[in-house]
Amino acid sequence: MKYLRNTWYMAAWSHEVSNSMLTRTILGERYVFYRKQDGVVVGLRDRCPHRFAPLSRGRLCGDEIQCGYHGLKFAADGTCVHSPFSSPPPRSAKVRNCVLEERHHIVWMWLGDLGRDDSTSIPDFSYITRADLKGTFGLSSMNAHYELVTDNLMDLSHVEFLHPAFGGALLKGGKHTVSQEGDTIWSNWWTQNVPNTPSLEMWWPTKGKPIDHSFDMRWNPPASIYLGVGATLTGAPRDEGFTLPSAHILTPETASTTLYFWHSALPLGHPQSMEELHKIIADAFDREDAPMLEAVQHEMGGADFWDIATVMLRTDAGAVRVRKHLGKLIAAENDRQFTTSGGIAEAACMPQILAIGDT
Repeated sequence: MKYLRNTWYMAAWSHEVSNSMLTRTILGERYVFYRKQDGVVVGLRDRCPHRFAPLSRGRLCGDEIQCGYHGLKFAADGTCVHSPFSSPPPRSAKVRNCVLEERHHIVWMWLGDLGRDDSTSIPDFSYITRADLKGTFGLSSMNAHYELVTDNLMDLSHVEFLHPAFGGALLKGGKHTVSQEGDTIWSNWWTQNVPNTPSLEMWWPTKGKPIDHSFDMRWNPPASIYLGVGATLTGAPRDEGFTLPSAHILTPETASTTLYFWHSALPLGHPQSMEELHKIIADAFDREDAPMLEAVQHEMGGADFWDIATVMLRTDAGAVRVRKHLGKLIAAENDRQFTTSGGIAEAACMPQILAIGDT
């Protein structure tokens, strides 16, 4: 399975990482995350280089992690700083450490080439920390390839059928536009003079007055998506209406499973509780989206999307644009030699037999 490497993947919400160990499988490899005593987040490959025991089965000793199998201790940079069997410890005993960046309550992870981890390329989800909003955080696990989940988000024409509680104004004369600027792709819907939807009536009641309804979907590679659901009274400027901002950030766990991080927000003074909003959003993802996408994954039987004769609709334009652009980025990257963020060439990650006390 080929993934885009020179990019930022979401590893966790900030509140998930504490002074205890959190494990995640990302791009088919297992990692362990924790906070040092100064609050800085650490990410290490969850595998001791000695006998490949998961480090997460060990324990934290201050800022260091001790393997539970033979007691080797590793610093936050992955260096072995203590061995019960030799002093000094083997220099060759090193765990791959991750380049991490914490921003807007998100822990981002770089698994690409050394020195190319430009934090300015991290997608903008600054709305999450706005003082005038209150939000709810979620994580859904889906047994489907992350690009299938991306397809689902970039083509919201399914809302009318898969999420009836959210309403279906999009297909009633709606205008769909797809645009691209650099690596950013927008798939936007705009529908005028339609009845307010059941969900929007709950968040922004119009008491029977028609609305102009919008969905603005922004994608950044590999699968970081912002959605702004908007409404105004028909004919009114958009800035006089309502916008429900949300984050949909997909991290490939394996070739057929996805970590779906999501967040949604309402104005600070809105009467709806975050518990209510969380249940509404989680039910849509876990009870409606997930079963359908997992069924699609099963029917595909592991085949590549482009190898299957599929019917395309005009509403697929955003999803197809994303698939093609991501494919180009991955192909271009694989033309170059890749070195992991831990400074260990992938070809050099084969098991090595080391003598006790090897330095």
